[in-house]
Amino acid sequence: MNSQRLILLGFIFTSMFTALVLSDLFPPFVLAAGVLAAGIAITYYITLNQKRLRKIKETEVLLRFVRHIQGERFLPQVIEQLKSWALRLVKSEGRVFVSFKNAELFDNEKLPTWHGWEELNEQIKREQKSVMFNRENKDLSFKGLPQEIESFIGVPVKKRQEIAGVLYLFNEKEKGFFDKHDKALLEELALIASEVLERLCIYKERESLCLSVIISVVRAVESHTPAFVGHAERVAAVSRLIGRKLGLNEEEMQILEYTAIVHDIGQLESKGRKSATESEEDGLILSQEHPALGVQILSSPGIPKEVREGVLYHHERYDGSGFPEGLSRTEIPLISRIIAVADIYDALTRLPSEGEVLEHHSAIREIKKAMGSLFDPLVVTALEEAEEEVRALAEEIQDRE
Repeated sequence: MNSQRLILLGFIFTSMFTALVLSDLFPPFVLAAGVLAAGIAITYYITLNQKRLRKIKETEVLLRFVRHIQGERFLPQVIEQLKSWALRLVKSEGRVFVSFKNAELFDNEKLPTWHGWEELNEQIKREQKSVMFNRENKDLSFKGLPQEIESFIGVPVKKRQEIAGVLYLFNEKEKGFFDKHDKALLEELALIASEVLERLCIYKERESLCLSVIISVVRAVESHTPAFVGHAERVAAVSRLIGRKLGLNEEEMQILEYTAIVHDIGQLESKGRKSATESEEDGLILSQEHPALGVQILSSPGIPKEVREGVLYHHERYDGSGFPEGLSRTEIPLISRIIAVADIYDALTRLPSEGEVLEHHSAIREIKKAMGSLFDPLVVTALEEAEEEVRALAEEIQDRE
């Protein structure tokens, strides 16, 4: 029944009821019963309308959450989206993601001090069910819980049918406690996030496959010059350490890794080409053409522009003395500036003839001498801050070899 008919019927019944009352045809008890029924009907309608409005609002939030989280390609952003939208649905003082042991997904965040958290996480993982606590229930299983926590709810988030983490919300703000409706909303949110995590897992597997193919091609290129074997992977590893110190996000780190792996792929085309700018020593072929040749190899539309630029400019120098275009300072893409430092570190520690190879700390000192001239001071500082990680990485690589 549409709203116009409802209004018309309401007007008719109101007119009839008013006429009967005015003509004294209604006994008092019938009048009272009518007023009571009308009050109940009005109350029910208002309550029903409020529930409907609340449901509409919650549905809108869930739909907006889907739109936002579907566009994320990296795990940290998915986690942040889930946290943010959980707080919009269920008002609470704080929230935290907890990772289980040996899970590669969710980052740990500090929980309130309570020895039972680990046991609770394992329980949720085992039973795959949400857990809800309100202090007024006096649940003895949560004995020893910090006094500042009046209520909490923990909802599992799955990855390929396994529990990858738990979304905790603490101290409900509006009612003072969590209820079944809150649990249902958060479980709906977690289900959507789980589907996104599944997609990310598939994407990660495909990405890993693509990277493996790229590495295989690069190894084939390096095999023609024995001194260069493993160079690209070592440069990529050092670049990642520098990138982390510089605070690059996940997408930037991915671009950096791909670029570092293929930064010398132009050597594939430069084999057999000789020019006045080429030199050959101890099996090392250095060609000023190889950055541009690398860009030609990477000309496929599916390869990001940032990768091509990173390859093209990784031999530019901070003072403008590099090639191919003589760019300087921030004209050089940050990825290229990072790779330039990682590249020279590997060159100093691994590529020269045995008598000229520098040990780790000496190589760092030599690079620091060129900061501000050949290399970006910010990148060199990041390398210095990551010095222990770089040293450990170098030792690990040597042990594998």
